[in-house]
Amino acid sequence: MGCCASAASQKEPVTVDGKLFLIEMPDGLCDGSKTDWGVVYEKFLLDLGIAASGHPSIVSVIADCNFVVSAKQDGLPNTWGYIAFDKTVGRYWFGQKSLNKRMRKEIESIELKATDLDVKTITNNSLKKVKSNLSIGEIMRLGKPIENEEGFLVSAVARMASGDELLDVYLTTVTFIRNRQIVTFAIYQRAVNELNLYQVRSIGKQFLVSLSDP
Repeated sequence: MGCCASAASQKEPVTVDGKLFLIEMPDGLCDGSKTDWGVVYEKFLLDLGIAASGHPSIVSVIADCNFVVSAKQDGLPNTWGYIAFDKTVGRYWFGQKSLNKRMRKEIESIELKATDLDVKTITNNSLKKVKSNLSIGEIMRLGKPIENEEGFLVSAVARMASGDELLDVYLTTVTFIRNRQIVTFAIYQRAVNELNLYQVRSIGKQFLVSLSDP
């Protein structure tokens, strides 16, 4: 993931549905919302969520610190992602243990019925609505989900197509609850080799552990 002056993990204030929380950014990751890329990416995430009939709230746009402090900021960050929640889901009153059980069953159902194609179709339809030339190919879970009293982690590989160009990415998401909202931390890297999968999974694990810190 690389190192830079801001590589050490640090607590960042974030607001979830009007309430302030401190979230620990994993090592080497920084808030990227003020970069040109971050502004475009946040708008893309908002438009995509709205096109999917959601009401997204982007808590933070994340990029590797080397990219954020770079004077050029060309292209994509090596590592990127977001923290967000969807207001249409409403408040969740049953706690993380119940949410973990629900997510575990949902993953089992998807894998048994192969409904990952439905997820792909929904996403692609939303991308078309925002007139994006990006589309999602196959999505496959990698490794076993990890869960604790603070969150639920899952990793996957996804294929994205933009025109004639194909881009495979590894991703890890951590789903957790803050202020009764179901919040998602998502992190991505290009799927160049297994090291990228190890890195996004390690980032996710670090974030999951940090949620239990005072």
